[in-house]
Amino acid sequence: MKYHKIIMYSRLFSLLFFTLITLLSCEENKKTATKETNDTPVVVEKNDSLTLAVLFNEKMKTGISIPDEFLNYDYLEFENTQNKDALIVKTIPNLYDYQVLKYFGFSVIHGKMTTYRHYYLVHSDNQGIQFQFDKGNIVLKSEESDQLFFLDDLFQQYREINTSLDHVKLDSVYTFFQKKYHTTGQRILSTLNEYHYYNSLQLIEPKNEQVDTFIKKISHPIIAGDPLYNLTFTYVKDNIDTFDFSHLNTQNYSQNYIDLLSIGVFNFLKHQDNKGDKKYNSAIDWLKTTELYKKESSQIEKQIAPLNNTLFKKKLKNLQILSPQNKEFAFSDIIKSNPSKYYLIDFWATWCKPCIKGVHIMKEMEFPKNVSVISLSLDRKSDTEKWKKMTENLDQEISFLVKDEVSENQDFLKFIELQSVPRYIIVDKNLNLIDESFLHPQELLFLSKLNDLDNAKYW
Repeated sequence: MKYHKIIMYSRLFSLLFFTLITLLSCEENKKTATKETNDTPVVVEKNDSLTLAVLFNEKMKTGISIPDEFLNYDYLEFENTQNKDALIVKTIPNLYDYQVLKYFGFSVIHGKMTTYRHYYLVHSDNQGIQFQFDKGNIVLKSEESDQLFFLDDLFQQYREINTSLDHVKLDSVYTFFQKKYHTTGQRILSTLNEYHYYNSLQLIEPKNEQVDTFIKKISHPIIAGDPLYNLTFTYVKDNIDTFDFSHLNTQNYSQNYIDLLSIGVFNFLKHQDNKGDKKYNSAIDWLKTTELYKKESSQIEKQIAPLNNTLFKKKLKNLQILSPQNKEFAFSDIIKSNPSKYYLIDFWATWCKPCIKGVHIMKEMEFPKNVSVISLSLDRKSDTEKWKKMTENLDQEISFLVKDEVSENQDFLKFIELQSVPRYIIVDKNLNLIDESFLHPQELLFLSKLNDLDNAKYW
């Protein structure tokens, strides 16, 4: 009986999910692209977002890793908070024509642990994907099509090659999958196979000229995910000391190559072994000339050239702030009075609508118990009464006004390059800087990253 009930709920949730997808796709803003034909250009619609759903039959949580704008992965968590059937639905932006979603999970049955690794190639035309969570594993409920491919075997074969570094096996695996995808007419999978092959090849033979030639010829559509991330990262690692950055521009190379190289250089520079190393200053200077930096300067800057932690702590401790009761404090006093493992410092102002929206969103969240929010208003002294009323209405528990007339405060704001609000900074109980420009509450991964602060790398 229970089995039939689960099947019934599964079908019901599937119907509800795809009904929801249809409604969302009607409401969602879409990008317009032009598809060339032999006659006249045809306008086609591209989905701006992808809806992912996980069906649970018990209280449990899991997650799926999704590529970000730098080809790296963010962890998207799905949680069923009640011990009953539930369909948890989330929407992510479609940043690429194709992206590889990945899943890692495990289960322990009769004392034996079983691990699960799954890889899905998704086209941006796909409106939604549904999974069912089952004992540490997820099962794909959507049909495989030209918008969705299940690729566990491909990834497993290359993972084994990257462990053994067997050149003969590499050529054999590459040939096998190229024939398979050519026979079925799946050109995009042939491209993904090439990403894997050339990445494995450079692991076996660093600075292989075939790799250099291949990367310089990569064109759209880009397939976002581990294969391309690893390919570009290792390529930069092997060649960073020999790049002639003065000639790396669109006059000498294609825009596609410059775009991919900028992502590879950024991922290399932000790696913990390379961050802040002065021997890479020429690479940093070059990166600042790229389109990637122009679009993502704040994210890039904080990860390749972080604030001096010692100086940051000193300046933050001495920040002079005012309470709603007109009492003056140093920031260090507030930490002593409100002990917590981590602090989210929310710089805001009464005239800032996104700031106020962020406060409301955070109030509705189930915040991690080891994180406290400290609200610091940047309103002018003349607006003190307005701030007091607003902070009371917003029910901000730890709220203070940064005294704008104090020179040390002005120096701190200049030091952190605070140019707009809202601005969110994460510190630990010792005021070590964890993130100088944290995600906004409106952003998809805000809460999941807050919940994962124990794994954050200190700068």
